[in-house]
Amino acid sequence: MPVRPPSILTALALVPAILCCARELPHGDQVTHLELRLADGRSPAQELSSAQVTWVEELVIDGPQTDLGTWSVQYGRVDPLTPPGSPLGTPGEPQAGIGTTGGPETSAGPQGIALTGIVPDVLRMKRVELHSARSFQASEVDFLELELLRTTAGIARVSWRNSIESVEQLAYPWFATAVVAGGESNFVVRIPLSSQPGWAGEISEFTLAPKEDGVQRFGLRAVRLGRIGFSPGPDVMETLSSDGEVGRDGGLIAMGREARRAFPSDWNVPLFARARVPRGGLLSIEAGVSPNTTNLTAEVRFSIEARARSEDPWKRIGSTSVIPGMRAGGPEWEHLSVSLKAFEGGEVELRFLANADRDPTPDGTLSRARLYWGEPLILPELAPASGSGERRPNVVLVTLDTVRRDAVGAYASSRAPSPTPFLDGLAARGLVFEQAWSACNATSPSHASLMTGLAVQDHGVLDNRSLLAAENVTLAERFRAAGWQTAAAVSVPHLTPERSGLGQGFDRVWLGTVESAGDGARTVGAVREWWRSFAREGPRPTFLWLHLFDAHTPYHVPDWFLADFAKRLGVKPPPTQADPSSMPETPFAAPGGFLAEVTNVEWPEFQYRAAVAYQDELLRQLFAEFKSEFSADDTFVAVVADHGEALGEHGNWYHHTSLYREVMQVPLIVVPPGSSHGTRVAEPVWSLDLSRTLFGLAGGPPPSECRGLDLLEFAAARERPVRRIFFEHSGLAQVGAADTEHTALYTELEYLQRGRERSVPADTLELFDAARDPQQQAPLKDFAPELSTRYRELFREWRASALERRRVEGRLSEDDLRFLDQLGY
Repeated sequence: MPVRPPSILTALALVPAILCCARELPHGDQVTHLELRLADGRSPAQELSSAQVTWVEELVIDGPQTDLGTWSVQYGRVDPLTPPGSPLGTPGEPQAGIGTTGGPETSAGPQGIALTGIVPDVLRMKRVELHSARSFQASEVDFLELELLRTTAGIARVSWRNSIESVEQLAYPWFATAVVAGGESNFVVRIPLSSQPGWAGEISEFTLAPKEDGVQRFGLRAVRLGRIGFSPGPDVMETLSSDGEVGRDGGLIAMGREARRAFPSDWNVPLFARARVPRGGLLSIEAGVSPNTTNLTAEVRFSIEARARSEDPWKRIGSTSVIPGMRAGGPEWEHLSVSLKAFEGGEVELRFLANADRDPTPDGTLSRARLYWGEPLILPELAPASGSGERRPNVVLVTLDTVRRDAVGAYASSRAPSPTPFLDGLAARGLVFEQAWSACNATSPSHASLMTGLAVQDHGVLDNRSLLAAENVTLAERFRAAGWQTAAAVSVPHLTPERSGLGQGFDRVWLGTVESAGDGARTVGAVREWWRSFAREGPRPTFLWLHLFDAHTPYHVPDWFLADFAKRLGVKPPPTQADPSSMPETPFAAPGGFLAEVTNVEWPEFQYRAAVAYQDELLRQLFAEFKSEFSADDTFVAVVADHGEALGEHGNWYHHTSLYREVMQVPLIVVPPGSSHGTRVAEPVWSLDLSRTLFGLAGGPPPSECRGLDLLEFAAARERPVRRIFFEHSGLAQVGAADTEHTALYTELEYLQRGRERSVPADTLELFDAARDPQQQAPLKDFAPELSTRYRELFREWRASALERRRVEGRLSEDDLRFLDQLGY
């Protein structure tokens, strides 16, 4: 078992020794995260986000007028609001509204208009949309404000195209969303734009949908386009200055597909930071020009200055220049790397300034966020890798979407050529957990459990449309606070920070797209570029989360790999057609589904197995490069699936809609630093045990509510404890448990597996003999009443143990929802 890294208190105890021995500094092992402030200690993000609003365009509807100016309505009817107090009508009837907060308006006062969806679209009405007839520069507008009257909860969405990408380059328009809480009184929804990827250049085809789905009846009072100092990105973190003043960073700010935790500023307004410089200290930072200024064709100069004492003059130690308007692909992060060796062993004060063609603004006056300083770090010179656990290891967490246990060669009983030689190699030198259970059968809830160590009922992420609330403590937050650089690369849009809340604690995030969901090579390519840049600057302790989605329906696999995969297995790919058809009834075989033209049941299973193998090949390529730059002696690797996949078991095809073994038992492989011999652990474990293990690796006690145990301690124990594992269905319709006697599935709410013909009634209990029927083929019949009572009571106790965490609705766009619908969610 590796030695734990030193705690923060231990590191602080070393400071006096460092001061006495500045000429012979020991190697450091912590990354320093800088907190950038204004000269007087104020938070630039707080100052800018509270700046006065300038309205660029206002549509304020007074009285019964229906003149919408530059806006036009599609898929809806416009009516004057009927007198206050009247109920909201049905489609085709004028709607009532309520005025400003504080009570109903009189009929003579401002009322607004009623919008009603009128175009049926199969089972639901199309959303009411307002289209703007004008085009404008992104630099003119920072956010959209929508004032609504009496509506139900949902999501508001704006979409647009820009002059940077052509229609051919971007299949879908760019978009941004915000939660509409709903209610009886007048309320305002604000949608940030300037912090969004794609908000650059000239904006056209600007479209507003006040409600994406649900009841399309609401009152509209106003639509405003505004300019403000700053609109924070998702997953903002609190910062603490040296004098104890609490502030906030700017959240995760996107430049293209790359998001960085950033601090906003303005031209000639300096930001400051102070830190102790370790041996060989290197300043690493990203500079970016706000998308709202990317039409600039003038040069923007970023400079970094330093001094050891406040009475010393500032000395420029690094700079770079960019011309935002010359970047055809839109805004990008510009990396700066500056040596601090002249200051090692002592404190340094740093000043960050952009466009410094004149003296900095003395009082740090901020107008707009025209630039960002992203991911500011001081990197230590690490001691040589030794495998002794004397320095903080790199930690790489790989989550494979929809990979069932037996899809990995290390778990398969067949002696045929393995589809996953790379993962098998990890298993051969690490810990293989033969009975690992996932916390949930859906992607976002399962990942939220992995990142927090909490059960689904605890953290409140119940489906792929939920956000993780900020009150939860994540692995990334803990690693970051303990001195790791933190990075995440996700392959699907619904795991990106804005849509999942899983960006909490990460310094950088690569934002997944529909395209990367279909081919993880895009995601892996981003991580390879990160590792190459890390190698150029020197290694640093890094916590990396990599997510791949290829094994999820519709099983996209590149043609070149399919041919290689079939050759490796010594088989011919099965044809898509069989006569007679062997394809079972499944929604994916319906018109428009990915199996619509397929009649051979062997074809999709081959595609699935190939997709898992393709992920294995991507990981092989990635780790081959990683191994050439970093040492396995100081790297902790964990590979786990968020859930499995049903391939016909229990009547389920090509999905993970159940809590049966093929969905809930997943591969889990852990390779501690320096590990060279494989160990297999037969006792049941939980994905939350991996969370507990990683919290321990970060140092300090895990969060008190973390439910798991340390897998390294568990594997090393002579006598392992007997445990009961719980797992849950998304939406909490079902809950399951596994122990040495039984696996039990309990349906609390009527659950529609595939429509009414496959519904499971509420209060249904299924029991399987854990020893005799591990595949869950024959549910026990007529079991003793006391056994039924026992398990029902266990599930009641489980529910009673849930934490009181709030559920946060996600910010998914209509395109996101359509994508999830296509996947079967």
